Amino acid sequence: MRKSVQSTKQKRSLTLIAGAMLFTFLTSCGTGQKAFSAQETGASGSAPSQTQAPASESMVFRTETKEERKKALNMNQLHRLDFRVTGSSCAACLGRIRKRIDKVKGVYEVAVAIKPPYGVAVIYDSTKTNMDKLLDAAKKDEKLEIEFHDMKDGKIESPPLILVPVYSSLKRD
Repeated sequence: MRKSVQSTKQKRSLTLIAGAMLFTFLTSCGTGQKAFSAQETGASGSAPSQTQAPASESMVFRTETKEERKKALNMNQLHRLDFRVTGSSCAACLGRIRKRIDKVKGVYEVAVAIKPPYGVAVIYDSTKTNMDKLLDAAKKDEKLEIEFHDMKDGKIESPPLILVPVYSSLKRD
């Protein structure tokens, strides 16, 4: 009986330690530090030294909050762009499209529907970017033959609380 109590306490301790380590990692990523790939860590698994090249652009996480993004944008010139994607239907491909659009300077928020009709909604500052730049960024380096249809772009007064694409199975006419 004594042995089982000890092993339960050890399991709890290990769980708490693992949770604390995960919390530390997540909070350090959230403060603007860059993530690094396995190649950059070296054989020992330690963090890269200061003399190494910075992480690639694809490995940098966007850590700005909505409030920080809001401060950098002209909220009087917000536009909303909605369109459908064809030629891609897997969640990973649609997620890549979302990430590429999200990296464009002037984008406030992006939402992608991973169920048919695969809609995308983008809130952006029209003084910093435009519809053509957003669509070019969405297609950049894509191996699939994706196409965009039914584009709707217009000025909005303020961003919605929850961004849902117009072309989505969640919206009803």
